[in-house]
Amino acid sequence: MKNIVLHKIRIPAAFFLLYNALLNAVFADNRYFKIFAVGCAVFSALLLFCCIKEDGGRVYKTVFSAVFSTAFSASAAGVFGVIVCYRIGAALFILISASEIIRLEIRAKNRVFAHIAAVVFAYIPLIASLCFVYCDIKPELYGNGTVTVSDNGRYKTVSKRTYTTDRGYSVIYYPETDKDTKLPVIAYLHGFFIYNTSDEYEQTFYYLSSCGYIVIAPNYESMFLDPANYTSTAVNQINDGIKFAEDSLGLKPAKRDGEYLIGLVGHSVGAVTALNICAEDKLPGVRFAVSLNASDGGADIIPKDDLSGIDKSVNVLMAVGKDDTEPCFRTSASRWESLSDHPGENKAFYVLYSDENGEERVIADHRFMKKNESTSDNLIRYGVHKWCKAIAEWSFYGESYGLWHGPDALDMGTWSDGTKLKCASSGIEALTE
Repeated sequence: MKNIVLHKIRIPAAFFLLYNALLNAVFADNRYFKIFAVGCAVFSALLLFCCIKEDGGRVYKTVFSAVFSTAFSASAAGVFGVIVCYRIGAALFILISASEIIRLEIRAKNRVFAHIAAVVFAYIPLIASLCFVYCDIKPELYGNGTVTVSDNGRYKTVSKRTYTTDRGYSVIYYPETDKDTKLPVIAYLHGFFIYNTSDEYEQTFYYLSSCGYIVIAPNYESMFLDPANYTSTAVNQINDGIKFAEDSLGLKPAKRDGEYLIGLVGHSVGAVTALNICAEDKLPGVRFAVSLNASDGGADIIPKDDLSGIDKSVNVLMAVGKDDTEPCFRTSASRWESLSDHPGENKAFYVLYSDENGEERVIADHRFMKKNESTSDNLIRYGVHKWCKAIAEWSFYGESYGLWHGPDALDMGTWSDGTKLKCASSGIEALTE
């Protein structure tokens, strides 16, 4: 009787935990977690063999109890913020849920249902886990390395290092210069489940670092983190990155009046989070914020603070791609409206356009900051890079004001044959034109 009761409790729990575990596995940004999934697949095959064979029942029950206890403990630790444990627990729950469902259904009279259950709850998740690793053939963008930057920055050599927080891996970039050189900090907050290990951001990380900045790329988000905590988590990880730069890398983040010189750049949900950080004043020393396609994803689950309280001296630049979607337009417009009392000389709103020239084209969609099909990546170089560099130079050094605020900021460069690219527009009115 006891075993029957346990099975009745265990089956619905396994279904629930399996789906949550799969969601976490799909969005995992960690190579080690993906490799761990391979181990789970191999281990699952052994468990399946034991559960199918009659004489393997005792082995299966013993192993199941041990794995279930480990998975539960790891997931419990994840609830308290240890995200690595949560991921391990998630992977283990995938394993035991699949094996338990097959064990219970393999002897079912309805063989069709048994096969469907096996495919949906076991084989597809396990094959997906293997594919995550097998298809991950591009080089990982977190880790350590030193590269020569081809863009026209102040420094030509930039190093990259990984630091670990309770939310996993975050990355820091810094120019190879004299260790006594004081460098301001720019933190780039990624979009919803894109992560700063994505290659669509790294070109910008290297460029801004080559301009003389410590660039911190915190992975502040996870599937199981309440969006209400994005702001505080991002702040903690930025502070961790600054501490890592000082203590482990021997760098000297620049200070003024006892506060670090910090700039924020955010994309999509990261843009909303960057603006929230400014509004909540949780990160002393922030001098500017760049919002790229600010969006709550249409779900309205991302908190959006009233921005009227942002310090009037903080410079704010907002940019939107005209081929983005309504959630972005709505969120960006509401964020701009919330800045209505902010000094006009300290804020700007720009709209970018898609354009083409023969076989070349640029796409001003939700991710216009990634590489387009232009030979010179105009929307990156003349939009994101130019604006971020200019607003940083103005905020930190009092230089380059006209390149982020004024007619010169609208120039998007030329195509490879010298033809002018379509310029950006200034003002939120361009969204409705």
